[in-house]
Amino acid sequence: MNNHYKFLVSLLVGLFFSASAFAQPCTPNTSFTQPGIYPDTMPTGTALSPYSENITFVMPLDTMNIDFTNFKIVSVSLPVGLSWECNNASNGCNYNPQVNQ
Repeated sequence: MNNHYKFLVSLLVGLFFSASAFAQPCTPNTSFTQPGIYPDTMPTGTALSPYSENITFVMPLDTMNIDFTNFKIVSVSLPVGLSWECNNASNGCNYNPQVNQ
């Protein structure tokens, strides 16, 4: 039982480090111009296979003549084993759509 436990822990640690090795910086797609989330449906992933997908948020500039000046991404709900990062982490994931929609 002890060897089985060691193997399982080693396997999990190896999977964690191999998954983090595939992480790449995100690059927003600037071709989208209408407010929304692109792509709106994520491509299907395969268990135990590396998965990486960039999601682009195009934020609205205003509503009812009130300008939006800050959006902060606080969290993203993902399945177990997936993680997320914003391309503006140095600014606390705060975005001003008046500067960059």
